[in-house]
Amino acid sequence: MPSREIESSQDKPYVMHVISHTHWDREWYQEFQGYRQRLVYQVDALLDLLEARPEYRCFHLDGQTSCVQDYLDIRPENRDRLLNHIRSGRVLVGPWFVMPDELLLSGESLVRNLLLGHQLCREWNVNPMKVGYVTDVFGHCSQLPQILRGFDIDNALLHRGTSNEDEKSEMVWEGADGSVVLLVKVYPYTGYQDFLQYREAPEEVLLEYERRKHELATTNVLFALDGNDHQPAYWNTPELIDRVNRIFHKTRCIHSSLPAFLSDLKAALGPNWQEGRKKFRGELRRPNKQGAYAEVFHGTASSRVYLKQANDALEYLLPRCAEPLHAWSQLLGGDSQKAFLNLAWRYLLLCHPHDSIVGCSIDQVHRDVMYRFDQARCIASNSIWESTFCITDAMNTASLPGEGRTVTVHNQAFVEKGPVVRFWFYVPEPIVDEKEREGLVPVLLDEAGNVVCSEIKETSREPFPIPFVRKTKEPTPTFGWIPDALTTHVRYSVTALTTIPPMGYRSYGIAFVNKNAAKAALLDGTEPVRCNKNAQAIENEFVILQARENGTVDLYDKRTGIWYTGLHDIEDCGDAGNGWDHIYPEQDVRIISSTQVRTRARVRISQTSPLSATMQITYRLRLPAGLSTDRRSRSKRLKTVEVRSMFRLDAGSKRVECKTVINNTAKNHRMRVMFPTDRQADTWFCDTAFDCVTRSIRLIDTTNWQERDREESPIKNFAAIQDKFGGLAVITKGLCEACVRDDDRHTLALTLFRGFEQRIGGTRTVDSQMLGNLECEYALCPLVPDQNVWELFRETDEYKVPVFALTEPSHTGQLAPRGSFMHIEGKVVLSTVKTSEDATGIVVRLFNPLDAEQTAVLNFAFPISEAWKCDLSELPEEQLSVSSGRRIELTVKSKQVLTVKAVPKVGDNFTLQSE
Repeated sequence: MPSREIESSQDKPYVMHVISHTHWDREWYQEFQGYRQRLVYQVDALLDLLEARPEYRCFHLDGQTSCVQDYLDIRPENRDRLLNHIRSGRVLVGPWFVMPDELLLSGESLVRNLLLGHQLCREWNVNPMKVGYVTDVFGHCSQLPQILRGFDIDNALLHRGTSNEDEKSEMVWEGADGSVVLLVKVYPYTGYQDFLQYREAPEEVLLEYERRKHELATTNVLFALDGNDHQPAYWNTPELIDRVNRIFHKTRCIHSSLPAFLSDLKAALGPNWQEGRKKFRGELRRPNKQGAYAEVFHGTASSRVYLKQANDALEYLLPRCAEPLHAWSQLLGGDSQKAFLNLAWRYLLLCHPHDSIVGCSIDQVHRDVMYRFDQARCIASNSIWESTFCITDAMNTASLPGEGRTVTVHNQAFVEKGPVVRFWFYVPEPIVDEKEREGLVPVLLDEAGNVVCSEIKETSREPFPIPFVRKTKEPTPTFGWIPDALTTHVRYSVTALTTIPPMGYRSYGIAFVNKNAAKAALLDGTEPVRCNKNAQAIENEFVILQARENGTVDLYDKRTGIWYTGLHDIEDCGDAGNGWDHIYPEQDVRIISSTQVRTRARVRISQTSPLSATMQITYRLRLPAGLSTDRRSRSKRLKTVEVRSMFRLDAGSKRVECKTVINNTAKNHRMRVMFPTDRQADTWFCDTAFDCVTRSIRLIDTTNWQERDREESPIKNFAAIQDKFGGLAVITKGLCEACVRDDDRHTLALTLFRGFEQRIGGTRTVDSQMLGNLECEYALCPLVPDQNVWELFRETDEYKVPVFALTEPSHTGQLAPRGSFMHIEGKVVLSTVKTSEDATGIVVRLFNPLDAEQTAVLNFAFPISEAWKCDLSELPEEQLSVSSGRRIELTVKSKQVLTVKAVPKVGDNFTLQSE
């Protein structure tokens, strides 16, 4: 309810809610432990202040909950003191776990961040602050309004991303799906510290401040932020509020909270608050025209790319592999691993504040971030193996042909894997040696006993196959080595012409046959990959890839008849910037690989089976060693940097996969790979959190702005351009910066890395130079005219979701050796499958990236007793009908994120349908 001190009429006196707060960067120019030491002493003092001065109303802990846990880890004895103040509303926390960067993360990560923040508040029996508090995030994703609404938050309090041009304090933000939130902007001339900065200012300065606040406001309800980065609660805030009140002419200040301010503001705005108000739609990434500390920056997606690569791998490993496999394993009697997976999420989310994931902090911070990534990876990987053992144990692999050993391949992509799939299996060395003496080689057999067309290579001989530890439940639960762990095993890598069902698995029998029988397996109607070493080309039924002497390649799309020429040119330029921004030196030297290499590129084409071929292109560049002493130009001294790119083309694939390895010996430079597209379009598109967004190729005019517009921008998984004749997309593994250049050929540019140094917190960074071997992975995917963007999401899932293979002796069980636990019909994209937070069902989250409404169907292999449409916090909103006991039909609106909870019907009659 609005306070009695405020009336909504505009002719009433102004009331300013003074909000005491701190913006708590968990790590930045100090490492986490140093910042936590400051946090502990400041919260100690805050508790003393609250207890000594009742007139000090409240204090805000930056919209986060992680700092509460960080404090209580050191001061457990103060738990009741702190939580009592949170419960009474004098310390405000949440709704986030940490304040995240939005543009480098998946939508699922943003949801889980808010979910954990709310869960911690419930555990502490406190209420999370229902404020979309994102004051220091470097730009905002298009779906944040929908995500906030999914947690019953109807507002966003922010500073960056709107340029501060002709703006008011209260505006409208409409998300990609049409969700609307009240957009509240902090004071643009100081950022989130206006009251702190002005409260002791001279009278004339304060009166000008009052005038400007009135000018920005659209009601008589104002707010002012009394705090800044790592600032404590100030004991004299009540006295300084009194001082300001004596000076202001038309405004009365009150010490208040953000919820109280928003309540009064909404009452003053009235029910028709959107009318006549400036509205923003979609992502907020505009450069800063005026004001202070409002830059969105133009290098955050390319600094310390190893952070983005690690994060990207985990955003697939945890919610797309570990959690679905865990959900399926529990259906089959597996133990709950929820606590382990929750811990993995905590480790991952602690990597997501902007100063952590962006790469703009001291080296120690990012070493700590990599440690947390590693912990999340270890937990997720161990969970995956426990779940795959449980699922595989339930299969009837004894029905498979072979010689008593099987390999089961698990696929959690929402699309079928294939037609070429890569995995491995193990056979004990004594068996292999015996078979080799008989002139036999290993093959894989499908359910019908057919030899699978595959290339099988021995890669190593050593004990402890992966995994070599497993859980058993009989006769008593135990964890230990598999029975033959100490036996030397032969590891075989497999490239197979086969398919693995979506959200499912497929088992193969392992047998040994003579070499001729192994070679006799047919391609089964799929056109083989062909090599033309004279023309330096590789080809399948969809594309031709041809190398040039200058190190670039040409790509021919057989479906459209388009040649994309001169692709994969490397551009290298200087970098005099920092972790936030790439900055060109005043006297930059731009180096293009094709111009420098000319005819010296070494091309090697290899093929050992008709299923796949590889083209390797290697050359050396001579690059400036670094910057001049004054950092205004690039060094005259040169370093040799070797670039080796391996392009792989599989049978039946529409994409060319590439791994580029750079032996980086130079400093202070940025390297991009260029793909001239020759497409006639004004826009390009890429994916972001739960969305596919369109961006202009032509930059906006930012002459005389504080921040210039730049062509580079953050992406999540792919970037593409398309016209009425065709198009080209690049799908990446953790390379998060791209653009389409406004040049004659509309070149798609993907940033591989940039090296820089910065002095921050008294420390000069070293790791940020990215010296040594760097590996970058991405895929080229030509597009046909009017190709639905959903198909690009589909291709991305097939490329990026890994498979997991488990070798075991044959055994009996209830599951067929091939099947899907769930498959999805319709043009929607899967975000996660997980056990519900209340442990009573399975949650499926998906989204519609298209502009039109879609019909989707969830087909489960197990019976469903009931199903619910839920909000993002998993609270039920609407019961859904279940047809045939296993099928849920959904209507998914344009750009909608939909969360469904399905409750399995588990009991004596519990069955799983095979594929």
